[in-house]
Amino acid sequence: MSNYWKFLFLIISQIAVSQTLLQIESKEITASDFERIYEKNRTSQFSDEVLSVDDYLDLYVNFHMKVYEAEEQGIHEEEKFQKEFARYFKQLADNQIANGDVTEEMIQEVYYRMTNEVRVSHILISFSQDSENPKAEAYKKALQLIDSLESGVNFEALAKNHSQDPSVKMNQGDMGWFKVFKMVTPFEDEAYALEVGETSMPVETQFGYHIIKKTGERKSLGKMLVGHIMLYNDNKNEEKNAQKIQEIYERLKSGESFEETAKQFSEDTGSAEKGGVMMPFEIGSLNSQTFENVAFSLTEDNQLSEPFKTRFGWHIIKRLDTEPVAPLDELRSFISKRIKTSDRAKLLNDRIQQNLSLHHKVEINQEAIEYFTKEATSLLQKSKWEYIPKKDHAEKVAFSIDTVTYSWEDLGNYLLKNQRGIELGQPKQDVVKELANDFLYGELVEQHKKILTEINPEFKASVDEYRDGLLLYEIMEREVWNKAKNDSLGIASYYENHKNEYFSEKEIEVEIFSTSNKKVAKKIRKKLLKGQESEEVAEEFSENAIYTSPSWKKTEASSLPTKLKLVENKPSIYEHNSQFLVVTISSSKEPVQLSLDQVRGRVISDYQEEIEERWLAELRSKYTVKVDENTLQQISNKFE
Repeated sequence: MSNYWKFLFLIISQIAVSQTLLQIESKEITASDFERIYEKNRTSQFSDEVLSVDDYLDLYVNFHMKVYEAEEQGIHEEEKFQKEFARYFKQLADNQIANGDVTEEMIQEVYYRMTNEVRVSHILISFSQDSENPKAEAYKKALQLIDSLESGVNFEALAKNHSQDPSVKMNQGDMGWFKVFKMVTPFEDEAYALEVGETSMPVETQFGYHIIKKTGERKSLGKMLVGHIMLYNDNKNEEKNAQKIQEIYERLKSGESFEETAKQFSEDTGSAEKGGVMMPFEIGSLNSQTFENVAFSLTEDNQLSEPFKTRFGWHIIKRLDTEPVAPLDELRSFISKRIKTSDRAKLLNDRIQQNLSLHHKVEINQEAIEYFTKEATSLLQKSKWEYIPKKDHAEKVAFSIDTVTYSWEDLGNYLLKNQRGIELGQPKQDVVKELANDFLYGELVEQHKKILTEINPEFKASVDEYRDGLLLYEIMEREVWNKAKNDSLGIASYYENHKNEYFSEKEIEVEIFSTSNKKVAKKIRKKLLKGQESEEVAEEFSENAIYTSPSWKKTEASSLPTKLKLVENKPSIYEHNSQFLVVTISSSKEPVQLSLDQVRGRVISDYQEEIEERWLAELRSKYTVKVDENTLQQISNKFE
């Protein structure tokens, strides 16, 4: 393509995004608004299928017609809506203002910690609520414990006897392997700063003082992909499950397919259908440190773990693959967002305040700060200071933001109200300065919220999305959801007209013998046909077959053969999941018509869909909808 045509295409594209794509009555919606939403939502919520521009436009028109109807009904002017929207706006604005700049140094540090894992043990000394000086007492106790460590006392023994972390009874202070964002930042910082084998001085967090001993550091394997076979904890059948998991393990060692065995025996239904395959996970992301430790101890793909137990049940893991940490350039945006939403965000507050000040004229009366520093006594440091305003305090200006002023009395009352939140032991001049700055920053944020939609188009778009979403919810509740729920006659009528859609699934009570040896399967079937008890047969063939006692299953269950013959009390052999199954059906439940009470929730949901379709048809006949086909074509070309 020549430079001329490239330039022309660029100009046309820029014109397209500023053009009106859609008009509902007098309300115009630009191409850029549509593109932004389409980019975010073009993947169907029900599948991985990507919706075309034309298909998504139909949904988009329906959405905006509903919102337009809500505005026509005046919902956006109702007090209830205004309060709800104000709450959402505050949340969005607070998040936007807290969106400070993340430095390259911070990003590099986080990436290093994403690619390197550490292991530590710790002793926690909490702050006592009954002490007059809790931090000082906790610090003193931590130093005493460090003295004991230096004199040769075992760290684990000290942790077990003195740590106030509740988990110490189980782990003797061992926190296991972790990486960035898994611990509060001060703890994490010290863990990475220490050398392996080194013990820290007391580290303060909101939980108390920690004594940290670094016990390991290694390169991160990234995410681990494993398959697992699981038997749930069952106290009544503990011995039985322990024996069964061992039998499964022996079969796997003899070469049987892990995937097919998982489909047949794993009780984790979410992964069993996929051959036991779990979602990839990294250190610190699961609810079981034991499971993670076993998984990450496997050193080669296709390696099996021995059976092990967690609080969830018995497991066998097969390592399938590892997914290394992505390059920094791919993770830069993700890291920046995580920093802003983690406790590291506190480091950004000063920079945020500086950025806000660029948009506003801020003036501070230092005389006010000096006055309150002088007036504040040691009682302020103990949260017992009282403020009695003088006559002129209400008129004197302590600071101003643009045209809004705040008096000495405003500042004094703020100091009085917030003295309980100050850190113990701070000099009073620091206390006054810090609280005054907090007051100024809080008011600066409130003033800045008032101009956010004017100076930030992206923020305005987010606010408009929330507003439209709230309007959609309100109008749907009134026109569809409540109408369906409260229309008992309509529900009953809908049920009667659609009865053939509400039947139960067929179920069978079935017992299964599973073996990799067809001859063994034939012998088992022969003994069952002769009338021998299943438990006796299971005992006789325990080394070659696994027995699953009678239980009710849907006929489509993944553990059953796909071409199962629904004949009762006749043992039959099937090849399924690379196993030979001897299946006996003892009884069955045929599909039955479900009553309205049994399926009321489904009926209401289906009835709501019917009401919504009728309502949408009414809206399309009520309002004039125009689509600019040329602009639509340009958008389609862009996303081809």
